[in-house]
Amino acid sequence: MLADAEADLLRAKEAVQELDVVVRFHRRKIAELESETPTLPGMARTHDTDQFARMKLPAAMEALLRERGRPMHAEQIATQLVRGGYPRTKSLKVSIATTARRRSDLFVKTGRNTFGLCNGLKNQTG
Repeated sequence: MLADAEADLLRAKEAVQELDVVVRFHRRKIAELESETPTLPGMARTHDTDQFARMKLPAAMEALLRERGRPMHAEQIATQLVRGGYPRTKSLKVSIATTARRRSDLFVKTGRNTFGLCNGLKNQTG
């Protein structure tokens, strides 16, 4: 009986590992497709090549999130900022997350590495 339970547990663990590989594959494909999606009317997906080039990171993030009107994942923010002329660095995604956490007057965390604009109610007192 115990041997059967251990065998079932082993099969379940293997199934979870296989599913994890599939999930990671599809997440990469989705990210690739999102970055290649053409601009549709009414969708602001592309930017002037120097829109964010001279901005500091908090200002660039704020401008992008205002333009989009919705929270975005740090990876999406980084991709769009670079497309808009912001300098590409290896640590840009980490810098975005750090900036969002430090600037709680501007940004609010809405999910894992996902940030939106603060509506201003957090800092208002009586």
